[in-house]
Amino acid sequence: DPNDTVMQTMSLPVGAEGTLNGKFKLDPSIVGPHSLVIKFNGGEETHYVSVASYRKPDFKITVKPEKNYFERGQTVRMKVHCEYYFGGPVPGAEVSGSVLRAALWDYFGPDEESDQYYGEEEGGDYSGDYVGELKGTTDANGDCILEWDSKELDKTVDKSGKAPIEYETNDSLITFDVSVTESGDKYFDGKGSVKLTRGAYSLTSESDQYLLSPGQSATVTFSSTSYADNQPASGLSITAEYGMAN
Repeated sequence: DPNDTVMQTMSLPVGAEGTLNGKFKLDPSIVGPHSLVIKFNGGEETHYVSVASYRKPDFKITVKPEKNYFERGQTVRMKVHCEYYFGGPVPGAEVSGSVLRAALWDYFGPDEESDQYYGEEEGGDYSGDYVGELKGTTDANGDCILEWDSKELDKTVDKSGKAPIEYETNDSLITFDVSVTESGDKYFDGKGSVKLTRGAYSLTSESDQYLLSPGQSATVTFSSTSYADNQPASGLSITAEYGMAN
């Protein structure tokens, strides 16, 4: 436990895949960092686990974008709403947070959410790179409108002084990661996300051939979808360029 008192010692069998499992009961009166020490064949590994008392939130937070997508260059707006669990808004609460941006990769089209991949990790808690900060105060209805100018992305550069290439070649997922403080010591979190697109329409392509011999041809089908209603877009003019990669 945090006082370096050994709480329990046990011997566990190691399975065929080199894994083991076990369980023990925590003392509910002791909180703080606990350590798990595993010893095997002369080796030793320590893993730390944080133990905290459960505190039921006094109010809930929702963070919702004002529309289902924004285009690059527009101001992204989301409404934060704070409401007590026993009913009624939370007025005068301080709202702060971060703006996070992750590349949005569409493998099978923008309308297939299950096939989307955000940023550098699939799943987990990764919400993107920090690109801005947020501040505000809830009004009498417990609402606060937070704004972030997406033109700030144009100022983002890497170590070489250039904008990351995926900023230009991919749409983005923008997340407002928000913290709300009420009465100075009541602190709770919430987050909301929205697409930041390069335009009003998505464009995907699919070829009927992926490997060609000299003289062969391939048919490439382009598909466009409107972000406004997620429906196929018609009447658009598409310019295609082709070449040979070395």
